[in-house]
Amino acid sequence: MKTQSESFEAKKRCGLLLQEAAALLRREFEHAAGPEGLTLTQWRVMGQLAQHPDGLRQAALGKAINASAMTVSDVAERLEGAGFIRREPDPGDSRAKLVRVTPQGAVLLDRMRETASGILGRALAGLAEDDRTMLADLLGQVIANLQDRP
Repeated sequence: MKTQSESFEAKKRCGLLLQEAAALLRREFEHAAGPEGLTLTQWRVMGQLAQHPDGLRQAALGKAINASAMTVSDVAERLEGAGFIRREPDPGDSRAKLVRVTPQGAVLLDRMRETASGILGRALAGLAEDDRTMLADLLGQVIANLQDRP
């Protein structure tokens, strides 16, 4: 039977490893985004839009990347200026803006997917497919635990 001290040490190790892995992944994505002329936040916005071909409301985009409305508005303005997205009134709510990827943005997304595949492939090297699935499931549970804050 584990002592409280041993149990805490195992939890602490998991927390530190999660934090270190997240920081290293963030660093790799920031480095990859630079040559594309993107910030990490812009990269994340484009990544979310890739999952929603019909577009997303700016508010939903902010929630998805955990950013304020002002941040999303600034990022969207820059991406629109670069020709990667377009913002238009949401037909379902004229007060809301719908954000969609442009054809030029779709080309960027193709490059981003290739880059992300390389980064994630490097990060997960040496893990069997079953281990990757288990890791994803476990991390999903950690996220769910933290999102369900009372």
